[in-house]
Amino acid sequence: MIGKFKGEYANKFITEIFCLKPKMYSVKSLIWKKEKEKNGGAYIRDEFGNYDVIDSSDMKAKGITKSVVQKQMTHDQYVHALAEKEETFVTQKTIGSLRHQLYTLETRKKALSSFDTKRHYINRIDSLAFGHKNINK
Repeated sequence: MIGKFKGEYANKFITEIFCLKPKMYSVKSLIWKKEKEKNGGAYIRDEFGNYDVIDSSDMKAKGITKSVVQKQMTHDQYVHALAEKEETFVTQKTIGSLRHQLYTLETRKKALSSFDTKRHYINRIDSLAFGHKNINK
């Protein structure tokens, strides 16, 4: 349904969203500050009666560890990847095993890319799934 997004954004006001491809997106939103729950959990207002808000950014990138997404990546990188069609690479460390021996692996991976190999793009925003009847052969 148009205008609907995941339930985790139910109490947030989404101000900006950039979806590069499936499971790779960044959402900028506002969260209303609340008092501690034992005080009733009322929303906090400033001296002018305006609600106090926190600027929040939630980012997802499939195949990239959460710590790398939180520490090394920004919302502006998602914007830049979509606007300039540039790829962003990150280095991440993971623990792996080979023949029951643990190793620390340092891998360089493509983190952000607006190039989607599973869709046929009509322009920079609109796309169709491969095999769609409206794709000219």
